[in-house]
Amino acid sequence: MENNEIRICLQCGIDISSKISSAKYCSGVCRDKHKWQKQKSSRPAVFCRQCKKEITGKPKNAKYCSSECREDYWHTMLKNKNRDSPETAKNCKLCGKEILGRNTKAKYCSRKCKHAATNEKLKTKRKEKIESRPKNFCLYCGGQILKRRADAIYCSKQCREFDRKIKKADSLALYHKQYRITHKKSKPKSKIKKYCLHCEKRIVGRNIRAKYCSELCLSLYYIKKRSDKVKGEKEKNRRFCLHCKNEITYMNAKAKYCSTICGASYRQKKFPEKLREKDRRRRSLVLKVNEYFTAADEAFTFTLFNNKCFNCGKDKDLCVDHVKPLSKGNALTRKNACILCKSCNSSKSDKNPEDFYTKEKFSELMNILNSIEEPIIDISILELSTIKIQPQEVN
Repeated sequence: MENNEIRICLQCGIDISSKISSAKYCSGVCRDKHKWQKQKSSRPAVFCRQCKKEITGKPKNAKYCSSECREDYWHTMLKNKNRDSPETAKNCKLCGKEILGRNTKAKYCSRKCKHAATNEKLKTKRKEKIESRPKNFCLYCGGQILKRRADAIYCSKQCREFDRKIKKADSLALYHKQYRITHKKSKPKSKIKKYCLHCEKRIVGRNIRAKYCSELCLSLYYIKKRSDKVKGEKEKNRRFCLHCKNEITYMNAKAKYCSTICGASYRQKKFPEKLREKDRRRRSLVLKVNEYFTAADEAFTFTLFNNKCFNCGKDKDLCVDHVKPLSKGNALTRKNACILCKSCNSSKSDKNPEDFYTKEKFSELMNILNSIEEPIIDISILELSTIKIQPQEVN
């Protein structure tokens, strides 16, 4: 049987009949609120020592409602103590204000006063040390040496470096004077006139072997020499296209052409026979026909037909044609090759020779082809000669 009893939340009064039978609250929030209210009602009221207000939302041992109240309470309490016992009352050594606090040995009212007093003490100690030292003066500039060791000779690093440079220069000058005095008689002055390699001016007052009038000319001469070397190397490494003769800009060192179009057109002009042979092999692979017609075979057919079109007798735009068409599975051989011009070849297309030529021409062609003896070809050569192209199906 179902229980039709209505149950209500103890905190907010909402119906809880849909929940478990042991449930007393609609949610965890209501449960926590109800417990907190119970604890509050059971705990005795606690009041702040300073403002005497009720303390809420704090632990049981709390004596003040806030930190401000606590500070005010202790401040007033210490003031009252100092009034009762004026002998124990103390003033700050720096600012002269009254010291408030529990520590009886305190000398300053705050940390600021303490730090300021220590800084002043340090400054006075430093001044006394500097005054007690014997007064030293810089060897270079003559100024008084301050904030340094007692053994210091220079007032700064700059003065020390400048003084050392001057000493070096003086020592070099003395050395040159002594050298000139000792070698004056043994090496007389040369009467040969010498000129600078860079500016082409006369070299005066320098070594006999000198090639430049100054160090600046020497550096400029070498810079120019290096730049000329770099330019020469760049000109040597410049590469030009074999077809269009433009400069090749990309990084490949073995490149001979500026683009693939130039490469194809150059090969077509220089090696037309090889390209034709490759094209024939490609077509034969597509149609799945074993064909091996070389450049030597092509030359043989041209000589056989006297470099003329067999049909019309033209000398220009000649090409090798299949007598029996390739589309019907006939490979190009010496016995199946004929020379035609491009117009005759396009008009023939994939026709049989019987349908295209006249009876007289056809009989003449067959007599020429039957008289030819084909060379023996190994099967291994055919396998090597084939180009790696995936054969496509032809409708």
